[in-house]
Amino acid sequence: MQEALKLAQLGGAATAPNPQVGCIIVGADGEAIGRGYHPRAGAPHAEIYALRDAGVTVEREAEDAPYWSVDTGDVNLAGATAYVTLEPCSHVGRTPPCCDAFIAAGVGRVVVGMSDPAPWVAGQGVERLRSAGIRVSVGVEEAACAEINAAWIAGVLKLPEDSSDPTTRPPAAKTRSSGDAQMSAASSTPNAEYFAELEAMAGVYSFSHPGGEFEVHLRHKGRFWAPKFQCKSTWQLESDGSLSINFVQYGKYALERMQDESWRSRFGQSSDWSGSAVGKPDSWRTMVKQRSFSTAERALMDSRWEFEHAGGSFEVEFRADAFNHFVCEKFPAHSHWRLENAETATPTVYVNWGPYGEYELEIAADGSSASGSVKGRPEDWRKMKKLGSLGSNQKVFAEHDH
Repeated sequence: MQEALKLAQLGGAATAPNPQVGCIIVGADGEAIGRGYHPRAGAPHAEIYALRDAGVTVEREAEDAPYWSVDTGDVNLAGATAYVTLEPCSHVGRTPPCCDAFIAAGVGRVVVGMSDPAPWVAGQGVERLRSAGIRVSVGVEEAACAEINAAWIAGVLKLPEDSSDPTTRPPAAKTRSSGDAQMSAASSTPNAEYFAELEAMAGVYSFSHPGGEFEVHLRHKGRFWAPKFQCKSTWQLESDGSLSINFVQYGKYALERMQDESWRSRFGQSSDWSGSAVGKPDSWRTMVKQRSFSTAERALMDSRWEFEHAGGSFEVEFRADAFNHFVCEKFPAHSHWRLENAETATPTVYVNWGPYGEYELEIAADGSSASGSVKGRPEDWRKMKKLGSLGSNQKVFAEHDH
């Protein structure tokens, strides 16, 4: 908790009118695996940054979504303890409830420095955590936790008991964990169906236009990726069921699910989506799903691996960003990866590591390991073992345009 207090104070005056809060997540082995603090008003709270630092993906499906979408991937927090200086919020303010994110992430225990005295929380966060089966302790280093927020506490204690957070929206909280399929009790069936639809849409498509066709991918987190036309493009499923694509320098497109048999007749194929460039109805586009992502693709996209060679091992990352960046903090270089014959049981991943050479490794059928060598030198072996998924706290040095 003392370390969490140090983190909390990093926010300083920038958190106003919010309190300063710090959070540390400790694994079952007693080692810290995630750290976070609230940096400024309007930004995610300390708990969210700590979960992301622990390798859990915590995001909002839309800018104003009243819930967190939580994907634990390969991270198991059942034996972990989260130390947070202030009771996790239970309401929807500028950001969704932190306690729901802890629940969806499967955190086993939460230690709270002090209860939140704000009338719109006041024990409700702790109650919700306990109702979900999470063990909660309250009052650890309470005096120190209160001291760093003395002015804020004095202000909220003057408020009437029925006060609400000025930024609160009507509660419609739902939280999804695609990593372990947990849904919070507040989830509604329509929202669950929406997330299921997003999951079903992910995969490899054939994108057709008047001049031909090429391969595109609908990746998770709204990333639209074309191997031949790489750029920071995005996709989004709109509330009316239509599909919006921002292909950056290649245009914007609006597509709808194909229902009209005349379209199938015209193109001689079954099209999943059809439409046109935005504002140009004659510039038609169709998108036909070829397959879902393979085991190898799912294993590699946004993942952490132990990279082993004869002289030792270190951690590397496979980013599913706009340019398939390969990242190694120990040996940094402008690097990329690509997967050949991805739909096969054991495809090969190629890594161009700039000054550190090129590598080719065969992915195991279960996606948990890979083995290979320096390209063209089979005797110079390399092995990889998957460590887990990347969270949302990826460093920005690999996020650039080409």
